[in-house]
Amino acid sequence: MTDPTAPPPPSGPGGPGGYGNDPYGNQGYGGAPGPGGPGVPPPPAPPYGGGGGQPGGDTSGNVLNILSLVAGIVSVVACCLYGFGILTGVAAIILSIQGKKKAEAGQANNPTLGKVGLILGIIGAALSAIYLILIIVGLSVNPSTFSSTS
Repeated sequence: MTDPTAPPPPSGPGGPGGYGNDPYGNQGYGGAPGPGGPGVPPPPAPPYGGGGGQPGGDTSGNVLNILSLVAGIVSVVACCLYGFGILTGVAAIILSIQGKKKAEAGQANNPTLGKVGLILGIIGAALSAIYLILIIVGLSVNPSTFSSTS
């Protein structure tokens, strides 16, 4: 005979006293019903490559803005390489201006990269020019410092 004061034995999910017995009417682990309600399948996934931005839009100008950003980063990093930062900084500025025109024409959807490339290009070219001027002034003031006498 069983003890009437003992609690009932636990049962599996969905049984009495299990995980599925919810006083609020929820059933088991299921999440919220889909957009069509319970029993209706979800909508199909968007096609590969689509699903974001303008479908089928011309984004050929994105490359210019990306290249502008890369050239701007290189110009800041290379500002101490005897003028190489000036070349890449000017390239970043030119690419950024062209990328901005493409973005205004609707052929690019990342104008922020071009703006950042422009800013970094200006900074890199300016730092490179300052570094080059300091080297030229340093050579003109004391040229014996850089001579190779034995």
